Amino acid sequence: MSSSSTLCEYLVLLLTTLTGKWLREGERIRNPRTLLPPLVPRAQVNPPRPAQAGPPMRVRGLRGSPAGMPTAALPDEILLPGEGQVRALISCAGNPAAAFPDQRKTVAALRALDLLVQIDPWMSATARLAHYVIAPRLALETPGVSLMYDYDAAQGVAGGPVDAAAHYTPAIADPPRGSQLIDEWEFYLGIARRLGLQLSMGGGLFGGAARTPLDMTARPTTDEMLDLLCAGSRVPLAEVRRYPGGAAFPQPAIRVGPPEGPRHRFQLADPDMVTDLAAVAAGLHAPRPETGLRLVCRRMDHVRNSSVNVASTHRGRPYNPAFLHPDDLAARGLRPGDTVRLVSARDQITCVVDADPSLRRGLVSMAHAFGGLPEEDGRFRELGSSTSRLLVNDAGFERYSGQPRMSAVPVEIEPLR
Repeated sequence: MSSSSTLCEYLVLLLTTLTGKWLREGERIRNPRTLLPPLVPRAQVNPPRPAQAGPPMRVRGLRGSPAGMPTAALPDEILLPGEGQVRALISCAGNPAAAFPDQRKTVAALRALDLLVQIDPWMSATARLAHYVIAPRLALETPGVSLMYDYDAAQGVAGGPVDAAAHYTPAIADPPRGSQLIDEWEFYLGIARRLGLQLSMGGGLFGGAARTPLDMTARPTTDEMLDLLCAGSRVPLAEVRRYPGGAAFPQPAIRVGPPEGPRHRFQLADPDMVTDLAAVAAGLHAPRPETGLRLVCRRMDHVRNSSVNVASTHRGRPYNPAFLHPDDLAARGLRPGDTVRLVSARDQITCVVDADPSLRRGLVSMAHAFGGLPEEDGRFRELGSSTSRLLVNDAGFERYSGQPRMSAVPVEIEPLR
């Protein structure tokens, strides 16, 4: 979340290489993805992929990357007139008004859209700006599978079980009587049907089974859609359904195969990465302006980003405190529960401080994606405080992904009496 994120990831991969942590031919894959098509791993180095491979954007010389389009550039693409200007947005269970960096610009962009559709079970800050709000069923009101864990394992990100496992759960709660709730897929299928488009399902994000064209005149069930989504998986979804509490599925086992095709070598000194590393190293010795504190990221265990911040789980504290080391609080004459103004080079927010002795001194640690719209600042003890207000989306951004600096941000604290 701080600067040089691609370089940081590259250096982590170098550690994996230098310590020999890659699997060898014949070794067994502990989690070979249960509900995705079977892996075909090879004991070989893959050729490098371009950092920017998508269509060019109109702002900041950015392009798409293997992770998709740079989210932080979307507000500028909405606000910039001319050919290619974004005029409509469908936001599915996200909350751009609270989560996107540079909140004032983001909110101005959302308000400038000709059409903003928000699919959201909560009346979030973005939902309050939307022209239409579509209410989806909640997780207990619709069947589901543990497919996201397999996606995480396939992409090598933290999350999911270490060993191969899967779980199917039927809907276990009925929607409220008289409600008009739909699953998200029903919304997109309905739009495609009205536009005369042909959709297909299956195959997974990482190859495998052929995709199946949908019958655009039929009304499938969510279970039928899940069957299509998991078509060709290593373990059939029908088998996973036989275990109500979920189960481990080590068989059929997947082992690393021999190399094939052109041989490539590890790049321990990619030229672009060496250039970026030199720039970081030079910055370590450059004089820095005196700033009091650095704002860093934090998670809170009762929320999922900006969702599920409800009374039954937040236990009387719906806001996101600004945590400091107790000595930093004392040095500023502050106590837990005091109100302060947090100021960055971009903007300021009002928030509540709290103590965390596990923090290093000089840090302010806050959870992201809290807070309402800018005009709702007075409700910070009810809605929380938007850390994205303090961020800049068009300066100091990562040159490959366009991600701005969202952690280790210089800030100052001003007590409010």
